[in-house]
Amino acid sequence: MKLGLRKFLRHSAVALAGGVVACFATVAIFMPASAEEPAESITVPETVISGIVKDSAGRPVAGARVWMMSFRSFVEASLRIEWKSLGETTSDADGRFQWHWKRPIEDQWLWITPVTRGPDKSPGWGEASKVDRATEVTVALRRTRSVQGRLVNAGGMPISGAKIRPVTFSGKPKQKVREGFAVPEQMSDEYLATTNGDGEFTITDVPATTEKVSAEFEAGEYGNPSLTWSIDKPVTLRLERAGTVRGRLNPVPQRTQQSEIRIQIVNSRDLRDKPDPDAQFSVTYSKLALYQPDGSFEFSGVPPGKYQLYAVVDPGVPYVGKKRENPVVEIAPAALVENVVVPLITAVAVRGRVIDRPGGKPVAGAVVTLLEPSVRYRDLISWDETMCFTNRRGQFQVYVAPGEFFVRAISAPETGWPRFTPKTDATLTRIAGKQFEFPDIVLDAAGK
Repeated sequence: MKLGLRKFLRHSAVALAGGVVACFATVAIFMPASAEEPAESITVPETVISGIVKDSAGRPVAGARVWMMSFRSFVEASLRIEWKSLGETTSDADGRFQWHWKRPIEDQWLWITPVTRGPDKSPGWGEASKVDRATEVTVALRRTRSVQGRLVNAGGMPISGAKIRPVTFSGKPKQKVREGFAVPEQMSDEYLATTNGDGEFTITDVPATTEKVSAEFEAGEYGNPSLTWSIDKPVTLRLERAGTVRGRLNPVPQRTQQSEIRIQIVNSRDLRDKPDPDAQFSVTYSKLALYQPDGSFEFSGVPPGKYQLYAVVDPGVPYVGKKRENPVVEIAPAALVENVVVPLITAVAVRGRVIDRPGGKPVAGAVVTLLEPSVRYRDLISWDETMCFTNRRGQFQVYVAPGEFFVRAISAPETGWPRFTPKTDATLTRIAGKQFEFPDIVLDAAGK
């Protein structure tokens, strides 16, 4: 990962409440504040998104359900990953709607796109906007069309009874992101399609401007992949029989709940590989699994391909996944891959405090980043980055694997707190043992 704040804001986070320090990370490295610290929370400005829903003729639409769909970056938006529904509202008799959200501090970098479906089932959406400012937006309903396709196996025989749940309908690229419609989870059943005896399916009420469809499939022995395809011409989607992956965590976690550490499997790709321009569709797969008391886990219904597996660790759990030693497996059609070992590291609890100068007062909501040099290629350095926010007392606490780190701190002006000049310690600090205490990080007011 390259050095830069925006790149690590795409990862999971936890809310700051009751003295919990919210953190982002390239691996799961979260930790609550001290148990002796009293319950507290940080108030951030309320997000207000208001607007009007109009039909294709520009007339207000009453009774339209409006969902607020979020994403963290335009990279995610164009890939159509990590979309999330934050809430919903309904347009009034004049077609107007208003949505209020008291957002967690770590969500201040979100972008939000309102999407809707009118009483006549016409889909619509508005422009994306930053979550940290009040926004007035017009949500326009679109004309619709149907999308047909056919699903077959490797031998060309139809796959019948497969369920297809569209996730996104993408249109033409516009300002770094494809214009389109992300389907809220609450609406997924309304778009559900099922293949018939000939493997044919039809998805209805698709925005007429759609160029690509992404959907999740439930296809029995052919697994549960996600497929993306262009709809400019009739398409035949082909699936091979799915395989199974079995393995274990090493070491077996101690004194943790099984739900606190999960194993994720995702497609493994070389970023230098270019997509095949002649391919009619692409197949992806990403799932989480719980481990058993003996550390074992299993993924079934995995489409053939190359995958990486790694540990995802919840807040407050003293482990992290190894950064560059995660296993990569190749799965053939209907194959069983066993004895896959996913490594864990017992983490170091890193603590510290951010204060201002000259007053020495705590800086709440400051972004503290630990930067670990990972791979050097010629004159470029990639970094493993661990980020967290300070609580109201200026304190931060986070888990990392032992290693050498730079530390950087900046304030979060989007939340309304004072601006401070970013500070980066240019000296590598060796972090090891069970706990590590950083000296106070002092931030000067901007311009000082």
